Formats: sequence, structure tokens, C-alpha cells
Amino acid sequence: MKAVILAAGLGTRLLPVTKEMPKEMFPIFAIGQNEKPCLKPLLQVVFEQLHDISFREFCFVVGRGKRAIEDYFTPDRTFLSSLRERGKGIQALEMQDFYRRVNDCTITFVNQPELRGTGDAVQRTRTFTAGEPFLLHMGDDLILSNENSHLKRLIEVFEERKADVVFFVAKVEDPTMYGVIDGEKVAKGLYKVETIVYQPKKPP
Repeated sequence: MKAVILAAGLGTRLLPVTKEMPKEMFPIFAIGQNEKPCLKPLLQVVFEQLHDISFREFCFVVGRGKRAIEDYFTPDRTFLSSLRERGKGIQALEMQDFYRRVNDCTITFVNQPELRGTGDAVQRTRTFTAGEPFLLHMGDDLILSNENSHLKRLIEVFEERKADVVFFVAKVEDPTMYGVIDGEKVAKGLYKVETIVYQPKKPP
């Protein structure tokens, strides 16, 4: 299965820090080499989660000011050599492992020159997806689970139910700010969606 990762948004809610740094590249603590904590860009952790469950074809949708993402996902052997020369062996191993994953994959970048929403961003990947099933992931959204079981379950439900689409939902205190599903419960934690209402004044 292919993966489409959206990373074109401006991150206006996080200004001014997002003026020059894409929010998808914000550093977060993650488990690195030798099971030790290290800092990684959020987008790298998302990519590694998908790689760990056998995704090998990726399409990143980027926009203006997101060149840092393309640069980061381009292996730099000179940088690795420089790290080793400076005695930064652990950091070099971290980057080497990341580059190994990148080289293991086919990565495509698609530009969304104007911010016209999620639908437009996904539509721009149609040559990449070519009518095949794909997983859509936000570049600034991270869910953690034991051995990425949430992603495995998503794919299992999609295949077993022969669904048109499967997605995650969560209960929130104030659903009027979000898209709200309405439908029928078919199993524990699983709903057949009949409609989605965006930012409803009276949520179903």
C-alpha cells in the first residue's frame, strides 16, 4: 500500500515559530539507537512508523516554505562524515539509520502552490496513487500505540470490511470545532459512518 503525507499547511496557529520552520519539522523526543531517547523531527517519526509496518512508497504534499522537508529527506553522506569526524558517533548512527530507511523507499514530492484544503492536496497525488488504495496521514499528527497497532488495525478493518474508506475518530468535549460522524455502531470501537457534519452547532 502507498502512503500520502500532507505537509503543506502554514501552521498559523503556531506563529511566529512556523514562519521559517515547518511545523512538521518540530523536534520531539523519540526512542533512538540503543533504546536511548533522542530528538527527531515529528515528520520523521511519522515516516518511521509507516516504514516499520512495511510502507515503501511515499508521496509528500508540500507547499511554499517547505523546502526543509525535501532537504531533510535527501541523504547527505558528507554530513554523516562530518559528524563522525567531530566524534558524534551516536548522532551519525541515528542519521545513518534514517537514511537507510529513506534509501529503502520511493519518495515523491508534490507541490500545492496555493492552500486550497485537504481535498485539493489529496487530488494532486492522483498520479501517485493511480486508483490504488492508499493511506492518508497528516504530517503534523502523531498517534502512538504499541508496535503501531493502531495503523495495523486501520488496514485490517479496511481490507476485512472491503470498505471505501476507514479513518480514526475520537471523542472530544466540544465537537463543534471539528467534523462529527453520525452512523451505526457495528462492533466495539467501530462505526459504519452515514454522514459527516463539519463544525455543527448541534452535533449529532
